[in-house]
Amino acid sequence: MYKKIFFFLIFVLVQNFAFSQYTTSWARTIGGSNWDEASCVIETLDGSIVIAGYLESGEKDFGQQGYVVSEVKRGNRYPWIVKFTADGKEIWGRSFQDSYHAHVTDIMQLPDSTFAVSGLAYNDRWLTTDAWIAKLDKNGNKVWEKKFGAGKYNEGANSLAYDATDGGFVLAGFTEFNTEIEKDGWLIKVDSLGNLLWDQIGGGKKADELLQVRSTSDGGFIAVGYVSSGGAYKTTWVLKSDGAGNFEWDYNMKHQTWDVGTSVTQTYDDGFAVCGYTKVGNQTNYDVRVIKLDNLGNKQWDFTYGDVEWEEATDIAETYDRGFAISAFTRDVGGQFDNFWILYINRAGELEWEEQFGGNGYDYATNVVETKDKGLIIAGSSYSNEHLGWDFALVKLTRDGISDYLLPQIVFHNPKDTILTTNDKVFQLEACIQSMDSLKQVQIFFNDSLYFDNVAFAYSREDSTCNARISQIINLSEGENRVYIKATNVAGTSISLIYRIFYILIFKLERW
Repeated sequence: MYKKIFFFLIFVLVQNFAFSQYTTSWARTIGGSNWDEASCVIETLDGSIVIAGYLESGEKDFGQQGYVVSEVKRGNRYPWIVKFTADGKEIWGRSFQDSYHAHVTDIMQLPDSTFAVSGLAYNDRWLTTDAWIAKLDKNGNKVWEKKFGAGKYNEGANSLAYDATDGGFVLAGFTEFNTEIEKDGWLIKVDSLGNLLWDQIGGGKKADELLQVRSTSDGGFIAVGYVSSGGAYKTTWVLKSDGAGNFEWDYNMKHQTWDVGTSVTQTYDDGFAVCGYTKVGNQTNYDVRVIKLDNLGNKQWDFTYGDVEWEEATDIAETYDRGFAISAFTRDVGGQFDNFWILYINRAGELEWEEQFGGNGYDYATNVVETKDKGLIIAGSSYSNEHLGWDFALVKLTRDGISDYLLPQIVFHNPKDTILTTNDKVFQLEACIQSMDSLKQVQIFFNDSLYFDNVAFAYSREDSTCNARISQIINLSEGENRVYIKATNVAGTSISLIYRIFYILIFKLERW
């Protein structure tokens, strides 16, 4: 029987910024007496939360730092996936002990509410690994699974992306199937049933690996990882491919002693934001690094964040206000334990907010996702001194407030003034809405009553001055008419603008 333990002692460190962006809603851990580590988290279409990684069976003896010091029975790793409600209550858990010995590295939900997971499957008494993908139904039950590899070499899938054009998947990871028996970056395309369509290998004579892949708006894929082909040290590697797997461009972070990219996301301007960790020169510890690229892979800016202790970034998510949330971990002062470290930076890369979360041991954040309520869910693993093992860990944050510059702006083109007099009963209302965020709803009110509930509009983020154009015919009443438009963006923020239109009949026939 698998024992579940729910606890997470929270240590919070709030920096002295002008305002706090997020507050903690809840935190949870779940696990047993062995090693259970989380690798990924998503918010589902129904607003629930799914976290995935692996659980380990068998009996082991752990040292004080959570590392194995003696072995009684070889532990087996199995994929483990747990679904929670939005407020952190467990709905179901699935561990595939009839499956390959494997662990999940990435998970995604598909448009039909089913799931796909990627990972590493173990062979030959754990001596080598293969790349692994599985399809799950909406309740987390396994539908099929496939693995890819040469058997006697190490291969693995660190991440997966969905191809909406054909329902297939692209896996990103590594293969050692080469003459050097060193890691090369590996992209694998499979169809909707997991059958291999193509694969591409990139890299040189030293170790190279792709750690994450995501779909892009042009139907291609963006992947991030590291290369070490040019010397003894690793450098961040960003690789762009088209939908057929042809490499279009790649970017290397040069002139650094050690620099690894762990996560990439496409941004509102069709560029890319990359996070990872870096060590420069004689620096002893790592710092978090974020790099902003344009859509052709040219660097626009990069910043590092951290102090004298060890910090690494593991995931990056663009937020609704075009800033970035970053999951990371940082070692506390003195270098004894690690904590979840969550950062928020604006679109220019300026740090605006940060917090740490942790208990009485080691805590590593691996993923961050912005939720539908504009909060954050952070997943990772927590080591507890109480039972000497690792557990899945979740922290839910709520967003505090909204920036004024995100308010939609309404500009009337007709009428141009706040008061208009006309002798035409039929009035053509023309307006333009400028919004930093996508619009959720546009309404027109007439004489304080709802006139049109869902006004048709075409949102275009490329047009920075007029994201939505409104054209609507209004039948005026004689005398004063109060007309106003209310625009609501997806963040739930609304603004309205009121105009008065006087309809006056110049000629009025009277019956004698």
